[in-house]
Amino acid sequence: MCDNNPFVKIQSIKFKGFDERFTFNEDDIVLFVGANNAGKSRTLKDIRDKMLNTQADLVLIENIQFNEYNFKFECIKRYMEENLKIDSNGSYTVMSEDNCNPCYDLNYIRSILGDNSINYDMYNNRYSLYRLFYVFLSTENRLNLTKPIILNYSPDNQTLNVFNKLRNGRESILKVNELLNISFGKGIEVCDPEIDSNAQFKYKIGNAEEIEKYYK
Repeated sequence: MCDNNPFVKIQSIKFKGFDERFTFNEDDIVLFVGANNAGKSRTLKDIRDKMLNTQADLVLIENIQFNEYNFKFECIKRYMEENLKIDSNGSYTVMSEDNCNPCYDLNYIRSILGDNSINYDMYNNRYSLYRLFYVFLSTENRLNLTKPIILNYSPDNQTLNVFNKLRNGRESILKVNELLNISFGKGIEVCDPEIDSNAQFKYKIGNAEEIEKYYK
């Protein structure tokens, strides 16, 4: 069994036109600061594109290296079972901002992790697993995560999974509210509506102290 979640972190980045390579520690938090059109968003998009495709045509970044942690089959299997929905074919679907929504079969993942040969196809396939462990939070995506979920339409599974995680996982909602309180002095409450033809799941945003009383 595996008790630790798998994850991917950036080890180093080298930008085009610069000799210096920027390296990062495992627990670093990196802020991009600069004027409009300085390249902040484009850098984040380059990182995203590299994670999606090893052969992506990057604009600002010349080279980027990633570190993998807990990339063992049992760790990834447990992570997927806890965070993704399985379809009738036994595959797990990842909701993606590029509308690709790839499916992952456990046998496919086992074959990637168990292959020790060094070749382009296997290396590229291994990179494809990175999509499991990141999300590109553009302004639009962040707003969509907090919009009401209408049940009389086919809901966005990613948004619904986030909502269910907060609704059913006490530790998750407390952790989110701890961070929101530190950052903004606010908290959120997840609300189940009365079921009718226009039923909606909603987030309520309010005073952190009042919401904290609700979850005690």
